[in-house]
Amino acid sequence: MDHFENIGVLLQLIAMVMLLLKIVSTQDCTGLSGKAQILYALVFTTKFLDLPNDLKTSPPSFVLKVAYLFIAYLTVLSIHFIGTKHSDREHDIFRIDLLMGTCTLLALLSTHRNWTILPILWHFGVFLEAFALFPQIHLTAKTRYVGSSLLFYVGMIGCYRAFHIVHWLYLLSRGEHLENYYVAICGFGQFFICCGYFGWMLPIFKAQYAHLKNVDEGQSRVVAVVAVRVNGNLDVAKNASKSETSINN
Repeated sequence: MDHFENIGVLLQLIAMVMLLLKIVSTQDCTGLSGKAQILYALVFTTKFLDLPNDLKTSPPSFVLKVAYLFIAYLTVLSIHFIGTKHSDREHDIFRIDLLMGTCTLLALLSTHRNWTILPILWHFGVFLEAFALFPQIHLTAKTRYVGSSLLFYVGMIGCYRAFHIVHWLYLLSRGEHLENYYVAICGFGQFFICCGYFGWMLPIFKAQYAHLKNVDEGQSRVVAVVAVRVNGNLDVAKNASKSETSINN
């Protein structure tokens, strides 16, 4: 991998870590799709089936892939066991079985000359990664809620793909051929999906922020009015007590 691809991988890992920390620290999964994270865990599982070889040939790559798998599955477990009190499970109803079936069919078609289990699973992961955000998009369309952590996560995933695209363009500019054009096609597709989703989420997030700001300002005004009234009542009571004291004297 060159520097562009390394930066992209690092950005994706940061996005995953930040999402996991948010879930664990707040125990709140509102607006987050557990099904989308299940799909990402499947993506990493099927794409990283060469872990035994990496352990011998490339230990850094082995460690990185193990980190991906660990964080992905820990995120899935956290959503389903830690953030159960604040979640949108009733709206997280996207049919991932249809999506997985479509990706399986695409994997079989793309490996029709070599129907062995490892290439089929690897291509399945490549195709599934391009569409893994669909359950999350469906959930956002249902709830119309966008948290700051989700906005950051999608933005970082888009940046991850952007750096991979720069890497592919760099290879082509040097006259080199891409190892697998399916990866590039799916990568471009995922990038445009992330960009469209991010652009759609941003106005929703801004509207939520403006609403919360107005609510906070309204609550502050109410508190101020109540405080003034309480202070006024206290002053009246003090004056009344002074008057009674002077009359008695």
